[in-house]
Amino acid sequence: MAEPTITAADISLGGGVLCLDFVNSVEDRLAQVQADMLNSYADLLTWGEHAGLISKATRRRLLRRAAQRPGQAHAVFAQAIELREALYRILMARLQNEPTQAADLATLNNALARARAHERIEPRGGTFGWTWQANDQDLDQVIWPIARSAADLLMSDQLSRVGICSNQTCGWLFIDSSRNHSRRWCDMRDCGNRAKARRYYRRKRSALY
Repeated sequence: MAEPTITAADISLGGGVLCLDFVNSVEDRLAQVQADMLNSYADLLTWGEHAGLISKATRRRLLRRAAQRPGQAHAVFAQAIELREALYRILMARLQNEPTQAADLATLNNALARARAHERIEPRGGTFGWTWQANDQDLDQVIWPIARSAADLLMSDQLSRVGICSNQTCGWLFIDSSRNHSRRWCDMRDCGNRAKARRYYRRKRSALY
């Protein structure tokens, strides 16, 4: 893969749900050369803070813990990337009307099982909500809400609204919340503008001949 042009703290969060934002941490997924923006446990934590999963203070504490247990931190990072790629294959299989691979579902279910062990119900005003029980020993805590988000998406009506960017090399996924399912681009300011520029160039070129 090529060196990323942006960092984990700059990754667009336009997928519509957390798990899609995580899947979209690879730039130019469908190109011959991709740019992975997550290349270390530190990158994973930076993305987690960027996505609002952990605070800056928590990121710093987890980095200190990871420095004490580099092998464990590397294993957690490997689990995160394995989950990310499994999710992408699951969703692409859905988009292409192909069967889901059992190994990919097993990866998701294993991550979900680890996450569920840390879920707790807490009071919120006059009602209740879900929270996570975590401490600085839990180097994998950033992965938990991603697994939960993926499970929620796969079991919801939103699954039918998952779309893929029309840029031939982008490959980013998003929830198409447009009325007529007409969204084409991951980001109109990025891939959409590039497509407009290409069309303009082709029109100008055709006018010369």
